[in-house]
Amino acid sequence: MSLEKVDLDLAGTNYVDFYNKWKNRDFADIPEEAEIIKELKEACKLLENNENLIIGCFDFRTFAIPFVTENLKDLIGYPASYLNKHGMEATLNMMHPVDRELSYEFQEKLIETYDTLTLEEKKSFEYSYTLRWRHAETGEYIWFLDKVRPYILDEKGNIVYDLNFVSKMPAPPSPAHYQWEFSYIDQTGKKVVVTSVAKDFPDVKLSNRELEIANLLIKGKTSTEVADDLMLSLNTVQTHRKNIMQKIGGKNVADLIKFAVDKGLI
Repeated sequence: MSLEKVDLDLAGTNYVDFYNKWKNRDFADIPEEAEIIKELKEACKLLENNENLIIGCFDFRTFAIPFVTENLKDLIGYPASYLNKHGMEATLNMMHPVDRELSYEFQEKLIETYDTLTLEEKKSFEYSYTLRWRHAETGEYIWFLDKVRPYILDEKGNIVYDLNFVSKMPAPPSPAHYQWEFSYIDQTGKKVVVTSVAKDFPDVKLSNRELEIANLLIKGKTSTEVADDLMLSLNTVQTHRKNIMQKIGGKNVADLIKFAVDKGLI
C-alpha cells in the first residue's frame, strides 16, 4: 500500500456530505490561533513518551490535521506526515470498513445534537468511540479508544479545532464492535450522557404533538417554555411529557435524548 495517496475512494460517500455541511459554516476568526496551536504542540511533547497514546488535532474548517504525535508510526505503522498530508481522509482510510460506515452515522448524530446546545453546553461537550485501525505494514486491525473534546470554539459555537487522545486498547471492547458515547453538562448543571450501548427502547410511535414536545425538551426547554412556545396549557404539556416517558420507558430528558438518537429522530 502506498502512503503517497489515500487508497479510499470517498466520492459519493456520507463523508462528502458531512464535509460539505461543515465547510459551508460561517466560521469566525480565532485571535492568536497560531500561538494557541504552538502552545498545544509544546504541551503534547511532554506526553509523547506514552507508547500507547496518540494525540492529534483536527481543523474542522478544512478537515486537515495540524499535528499528530510522532509515535503514530510505532503504534500503527503510518508516519505522522501521512495524516498531516491527507487529513481526515487518511484516518478514514486506516479504519476497518464496518467501523467507517458506523462512524459516518455517529458523526451525523453527534453534530445534530451538538447544534441544539447552548454555547455553555458546547464548552462541556465531549465524546469517545472505539474503532479498529489497520496497521500499515502488517495489515492487522488493532482496537483503539478515541476520547475527543472541542479544543477551540469560535464565538458562534462552531468547533474549529478538536483534540483527540487515542489509546491502544489492551483487549477488544465488549461487545467487540464500534461503540460511542457523548456527554455534556446541561443548563441545570446535570451531566447528560448518550451512548450506543444504552438500553433497548421499545418500538413505539410518538404522535405529532408528542414529537413537537419531545423536540423542544431535547433542546433544553422547560415544560413551561414548551407550553409558551406551542400555546398550550402547562398541564397539557406535563401530561404529554408523562405519556412520552411512559411510551419510551424513560425517566428524564437524558433518556429522551437516547431514545431520539436510537430511533434516528435527531
